[in-house]
Amino acid sequence: MATIKDIAKEAGVSLGTVSNVLNKKHNVSLEKINLVNDAIKKLGYQKNIQASFLKSGGSNQIAVIFPSISSPEYYLLYESLEGHFSQRGYQLNLYLTDNNPSKERLFLEKISGENTIFVIVVSCLPDANEYKQYFDIELVKIIFLYREIKNAKYYLGFDYKSILANVVKEAKGNGDKRIGIISNKKYKIKEAVELVYCFFKHPFEVVKFIEDEHLSSIVTLNILHAEEIYNAFYFCNQSPPKIYTINHQFSHDERFISYYISYDFIVRNIIHLIEGECLELFHQDKGFLFTKSDILHSSLRILAISSPSIEALKKILPHFKRQTGIQVQIDTVPFVSISEVLTNPKQAKQYDIVRLDMERLPLLASYLQPFNFIQQAELASHYSNNLIKRFCLVNDQLYAIPFDPSIQVLFYHKAIFDDMITQRLFYEQYKTDLMPPRTFEEFNRIARFFDHNLMLKSPIRYGTALIDNPEILALEFLVRYYSLANKPILAQDVSAFSREIAFRVLENLAELKDNAVLLHGSWWDKAVECFEKKETAMLMIYSNHYSHLSHNMPSSIGCAPVPGNMPLIGGGSLAIVKGCKKYEEVRLFFEWFLNDEIHEHYVRLGGVSARKNVLMNQALIRQSPWISLIEKINFSGVRENVDAKGHAIDLVKIEKQIGLILFAFLNNQFNTDVAVEKIANIFRNI
Repeated sequence: MATIKDIAKEAGVSLGTVSNVLNKKHNVSLEKINLVNDAIKKLGYQKNIQASFLKSGGSNQIAVIFPSISSPEYYLLYESLEGHFSQRGYQLNLYLTDNNPSKERLFLEKISGENTIFVIVVSCLPDANEYKQYFDIELVKIIFLYREIKNAKYYLGFDYKSILANVVKEAKGNGDKRIGIISNKKYKIKEAVELVYCFFKHPFEVVKFIEDEHLSSIVTLNILHAEEIYNAFYFCNQSPPKIYTINHQFSHDERFISYYISYDFIVRNIIHLIEGECLELFHQDKGFLFTKSDILHSSLRILAISSPSIEALKKILPHFKRQTGIQVQIDTVPFVSISEVLTNPKQAKQYDIVRLDMERLPLLASYLQPFNFIQQAELASHYSNNLIKRFCLVNDQLYAIPFDPSIQVLFYHKAIFDDMITQRLFYEQYKTDLMPPRTFEEFNRIARFFDHNLMLKSPIRYGTALIDNPEILALEFLVRYYSLANKPILAQDVSAFSREIAFRVLENLAELKDNAVLLHGSWWDKAVECFEKKETAMLMIYSNHYSHLSHNMPSSIGCAPVPGNMPLIGGGSLAIVKGCKKYEEVRLFFEWFLNDEIHEHYVRLGGVSARKNVLMNQALIRQSPWISLIEKINFSGVRENVDAKGHAIDLVKIEKQIGLILFAFLNNQFNTDVAVEKIANIFRNI
């Protein structure tokens, strides 16, 4: 493997120069940068991430010790942890014990000499104190999973006694009076049924046990054991009993009656422990999913705007009909028609549910009906409180559930920003590092750099795109205004609108116009197209618009918070139309849509969600990397659809008025002072 000494020799430069190039310092000439980069390519050098951790006084080694990797509770967990931590420079080392204590001890001896700082383990040892023989537990954090052992400082697992009690209760309800429990541990379950325990050894021995005990139903605590027992019955040419099992991953399998538990809770708490954050104390089992209710042979009608999220919902609606018998029809209309239909009694009575943009939720709440079949605490287990407040509540009453919530994100071409030559040129010009902008002054500086720099060997010729559509211009103004003001405009009884800040924002937009590609009268799709062709270096857009337009984002594209960290919120919710009489059908639909598994399929098909299980799903994050950024932002954004007293305002109308003023200003129809006064009048008259 090539070393930095080899690179220095090949490039004909000093070790210090190579080090400065690798660490992206700016005291190196363009000529030497090119020499070092050519040598790196020729020799195939790769930077040692672990050495960087050690240099900073830490380590990037995480040991993961599992019995096997064949069961979902292990491979799903590992996949999520590897996806999360590898992006942060950590290295996960996997060790498989086959439930052999001697093998586990050998691994511990090996790991203890490898500068490991975290151990994540499903242990087959009886006492956690044994780990003190191998590690200084004040320096190395040992996280025990699933199997609770003595003296474990950090333990994360499921309450199997409670889970088993729920399964037994379900079996009893299905008429089972004598139930076999396949488990290596006995649990005290209080139910008026007889429980017969069998330690799992070999599936054919379990078959004999079931025959001897004349059992018509059994419970396993592991889907893999359930499959092995079923296959043993197949090879014995016998009919298996009814098999209840605990499952970590949804799959429609009619061989088993599955009780689902979520490993997401375990994943999140492992991350919290390693990153020094507070643990989540609340965990809710998924239970028996999609048990058929009484078939209603009814229908629902939904009013919505056309979007890929709606198209994704349409694709999974046949599942809802199979479960309930309820046929769902979705009618799509233009955005402006939603409020027209809702406020027209004759038209509104045709619909049961409406997909409503969050900025209009308070304004149109009088045309909706609140509901109580879902509790706010239940929503809080799946969504952030910020999101619930903005997408579900009107005057602290539940009026809607989140459908496709969105927030502004800054996308940028990471490979261009990380390019050493580009960085050097930027540093020579501005004496500062090239990085995702934290302010809109920095945003404009980067736009100016790419717009005027002809030395870059790249198709990028603009920093960003500016769309002169009034609706979008209003958002460009507001996000810049909030980033400077750092507070809402309508948070007080009297408008807190600042003419001074508005003046600075208009000057910023006027400057940006001279250094961006101007897209006339278009929508977001044209800006995304320019960005994906690498004609622009940056794109600031609502995440749902990007995901709608490009659902497979290259790894060379990075995501960052918008400058100023005061992003605008967007997207919509599902609410019940006021005249709806089909309350039971609507209840079933909302409960079905709020299911974790439904949401995962909905997102895979192009839908947008900010549900916690989606934000932690590594497969979905790889598909849409901005998901993890949205989790960090936690919907701490702004969109003022109510005034200081909670009264609804017509935000759509206000933004349209602001946008028309901005359009005229950028087209030189009046100066900055006039534009500021016109915008001030809008807020004064609210």
